[in-house]
Amino acid sequence: MFGQDPTLQQLLVGGSKSLTALPTTRRHAVQFRYGDIPRDLSMENLGCFAKPHAETKMNTLRGNVYNEPSDSWEIELCVGFAIEKIIEPHRPQVKSLGRSLGIFKVHKDPQVCELFFMPREEVIKTYKGSNQKTLEWVHMYNPESEFVFWAELFKPSPKGGRRSLLTDELCGAFGSRCCLVREVRDEHVFEKIKRAVEVTSSREQCEEAAAKSKAQIERNRRKKDRQREKKAVQKALVQLEEERMLAEMEAKNVAAMRAARIPAPHLQGVNFASLMSAKSALEMSDASEDEESDDDSEVTSSRE
Repeated sequence: MFGQDPTLQQLLVGGSKSLTALPTTRRHAVQFRYGDIPRDLSMENLGCFAKPHAETKMNTLRGNVYNEPSDSWEIELCVGFAIEKIIEPHRPQVKSLGRSLGIFKVHKDPQVCELFFMPREEVIKTYKGSNQKTLEWVHMYNPESEFVFWAELFKPSPKGGRRSLLTDELCGAFGSRCCLVREVRDEHVFEKIKRAVEVTSSREQCEEAAAKSKAQIERNRRKKDRQREKKAVQKALVQLEEERMLAEMEAKNVAAMRAARIPAPHLQGVNFASLMSAKSALEMSDASEDEESDDDSEVTSSRE
């Protein structure tokens, strides 16, 4: 998948070199080393940051979230490099994933970044109670021309081992909507795109749009549930019909076997039970006679 880019191929780690599709789980994430990546590929050099007109702050379970540019060069470099070398060259695959959130796990030591694309359903499960902003981005961005991501910066655990912890720096994490339109030469078109990516909506408007998108997701989920129930009922009916047909076939086979049985007219009216009892009585009488003859022979021999 990444074999045509020698620069990227040299920076990939482990199984990332043999990936055939963009990963949707962290287990199969694209991993690359970022320590030797030129700084001119940093996110700040790819375009302008459309800063909101109003300063806002959100309280989350992971701390306060501000609408400010990132001050982490690690996050800036990893996101910019991934957009330039992974996301842009594979735009059709990114779009085929549907609405998703690009997740960056940036490690300070070793200097390795993990990238995968979390589906919208998983974003809702993961960030519903901790970071509502990611849900808004996933619900509202335009997949045709935008890319949304959430990047977290990790540091090694003081206890050692392979475990990493989120940093306590000012920018321990950063996320945004990124416009992927390139080579816009018309100034009017550029201004239109710039206005489109600016976050000019109020908090209430964002929440309203997110609520509408969530309601649509719930409607789609209920529709799928009804379809699954309908298929289950149809499957049960088909199974019952098959069982009924099988029972009919077995009954026909039994009837055919009975019809093909060879008749025995000379045995008609014979009481087999009485014959068996008479035979048993005869055998018992023969056995008693044999015992008496044995006793007589023993008496005769003793007299002699």
